[in-house]
Amino acid sequence: MDYFEIDKLETEQINRSLPSDMCSCPDCQRYYQYMKKLPVPAKTFFEAMGIAPEKCQELWAYFPNDNGYSHYCGFFFIAVRPAEIPSPFALTKDWKTFDYDECSFRVRLEYIDDKKTIMGFEADLPE
Repeated sequence: MDYFEIDKLETEQINRSLPSDMCSCPDCQRYYQYMKKLPVPAKTFFEAMGIAPEKCQELWAYFPNDNGYSHYCGFFFIAVRPAEIPSPFALTKDWKTFDYDECSFRVRLEYIDDKKTIMGFEADLPE
């Protein structure tokens, strides 16, 4: 299996070039607001990879489930490099789950080429 690690500095550069709050619909606005007040462990997860979670591309929102959580899907543009030994943040094309106090994220590499890499994600966030 091929493992990749996110190039944090290059990913931060990509994120700086992207606008925030790209969609004005209520579902996307709720996601953007939640990303600004993430629990510390989840915020650390994104910071370790250089990702600004409020700058996702292509966000889809689903109706809240019976537990009061909304399910979101989307992707981030990131920069990666091959990894010899998988680290806690090493990514593959298989889903990897990160659970935090009140939210959870699943991430995987969707597309890799010389110019861009797309990291797909799913998130369950409280309403």
